[in-house]
Amino acid sequence: MRPEAIGRIARLHRIRNTQFIMGATPPQPQFIVQDRPLLIGPVLAEFGHELCIAAMARKRGRWYKNVIVSTLPERQALYADFKPTFRPHDIRVECSVVSPVGTPPWDRIRAVGMHEGDSFRICEYTNYMCDRAEWIVYGEPKAEYKGVVVVHARSRNHVLARNWPISAWQKVVTFLHGRGIKRIVSIGTMKDACHVPETEDMRGIDLAELMNVLRSALLAVGPSSGPMHLASLCKCPHVVWCGGARSERMHTALRYRSLWNPYGTPCMAVPFATWRPPAAEVVRWLTEFMEAQAQNE
Repeated sequence: MRPEAIGRIARLHRIRNTQFIMGATPPQPQFIVQDRPLLIGPVLAEFGHELCIAAMARKRGRWYKNVIVSTLPERQALYADFKPTFRPHDIRVECSVVSPVGTPPWDRIRAVGMHEGDSFRICEYTNYMCDRAEWIVYGEPKAEYKGVVVVHARSRNHVLARNWPISAWQKVVTFLHGRGIKRIVSIGTMKDACHVPETEDMRGIDLAELMNVLRSALLAVGPSSGPMHLASLCKCPHVVWCGGARSERMHTALRYRSLWNPYGTPCMAVPFATWRPPAAEVVRWLTEFMEAQAQNE
């Protein structure tokens, strides 16, 4: 991607996020325009995409007396702040399935107990409605997690090339111990993440508690993934790398710094030629980032 094109995208992202970067409270509706409920879902999205959907639902839901959210049971914490009615589902997919605009997914809607004759509005959405979003900071700082470093060792069957070898993770952990980091934790789901040796295994913890861990952590590190997006919304500094085709990795890294980072959380998002950079490269990025963070304190 040409530098001038990257500049145009960056300017667009800054314009779209102006009202959110400063943490401004969006204007409240003076009246409720819809008596019938608003249905969000059933959401079949990768975790990072669902962060955007939750932010969109939060803003759209202000105009409805009741919002119904149908998502996986373990993801309800993403929506808990605006107190919707939950109708959980257990439909699990490897990648995002977006409801086609104008074509309600009635088979999935019926599965959560709602039908064509019921009075409700179906909310259409895409994975990237970030310019129509109302973000919040997730998690509460906890003294017990202060100063931890979080690693997300992705281990999914979907796009295996994005999984970083455990041997490389071990070199990063050795480096972090050498920097005086006493507590390093592995996060993610039990199914889709690895426990890195010599770290505390916190995979599978409740999402609300994971938000507290990230809100309190010194740093998070890993390849582009849902937990790295969540780190931004928990104001957890993070080092993340993005692979794929050149235009894709450049655009993804840019979104980590702008569109997906409404609070300006410190972030080093590195576009790299592959999803498996040498451990020495990641150590170098961490060194630069940690030294810059120390200078800013």
